Amino acid sequence: MQLNLPRAVVRDLRVHDNDLIVATHGRAFWSLDDISPLRTLADSITAKPVHLYAPSPATRWTSMGGGRGGGAAGANPRYGVSVDYWLKSAPTSPITVQFLESNGKVARTYTSEGAPKKDSTGNPAADSAAAKIRLEQRAEALSYEPADSVVHARAGANRFIWDLSYPGPKTVPGAIIDDGTTDGPVAVPGEYAVRLIVGKDTLTRPFTIKPDPRLTMTAAEYKAQFDAANAVGARITSITETVQRIQDLQRQLDERARQAGSQAYAKDVRDASSALRKKLEAVRAEIYEVYTKADQATLNYPIKLYQMFISLNSQVLEGTNPPTKQHGEITSDLGGKLDVQLRTLQGLEDKDLSEFNALLSKLGVPNVFVPKKPIG
Repeated sequence: MQLNLPRAVVRDLRVHDNDLIVATHGRAFWSLDDISPLRTLADSITAKPVHLYAPSPATRWTSMGGGRGGGAAGANPRYGVSVDYWLKSAPTSPITVQFLESNGKVARTYTSEGAPKKDSTGNPAADSAAAKIRLEQRAEALSYEPADSVVHARAGANRFIWDLSYPGPKTVPGAIIDDGTTDGPVAVPGEYAVRLIVGKDTLTRPFTIKPDPRLTMTAAEYKAQFDAANAVGARITSITETVQRIQDLQRQLDERARQAGSQAYAKDVRDASSALRKKLEAVRAEIYEVYTKADQATLNYPIKLYQMFISLNSQVLEGTNPPTKQHGEITSDLGGKLDVQLRTLQGLEDKDLSEFNALLSKLGVPNVFVPKKPIG
């Protein structure tokens, strides 16, 4: 249990809620966060192949600004709900940790599969024999270091911390974001559960998320903020899927023009392909910043709906108040403009693309494949 506690004289110990506070007198205070698993630890637990401890209540803290940092400041406990579980031996298949709402709906899922090859301090995992020995020597300290969005699946005690966030919206790969966030909404205070799936074993434990005691937000206001963020995130996802759809159609149009090669009908295919490609590009250019490929590029090019919704997303997520009336009006206004472009795209697919595919069919050239739109 030494972990990163210096080899120093300890004169006072105090347990505050679920944390152990150690005073070294003259050096610093040291805290072991959330010792609740130690309170129930017994041979009956370690004899099990899998055990999931009941999480302590988590507080949805809100950044209020200010504060003091620097080298003299200690590290605060990890933000979120701490999930501790015991594995008698390392599983041979990936394990899963899920967080559930009170109605049983899955809020977030994490898995040990595909975890980055890093040790629990965030450093790259070592491949050399010497480095592996060094890691083994530090195993006692590393074994209880909590993970950040990576589920550990190693024998013994494991800890995972959920930061209370839901998945963010789909985003355009490589897009530059000058202002705003693509984070998902934060869980509202209330009753939740954590589910651990290890092979054939599935264990579930309830836990509570408490509101920041410094705030006066009501349950309805927390829910309004959550719903507003979901609505904005859905629009960001819609734009992303539309951009990817247009890019896929443009790619196919270019391929059909290339496939025409030097055939007698090549010019007809190229002309029709070029004309439709320009119309598709006009839609894409209205919903997404096609030229923003570098930091602060939006200073030189017009800001489009994609960046506007991302900026709006940060506004509804931050702060200690529910979304304002203006937030709702902006969401509705931007959503109306997006719907205009979505209808334009649908019209191009129904008429122009259908006519282009009819031409290709007549010439014996493969049609442009139009993927089905996602449900909802």
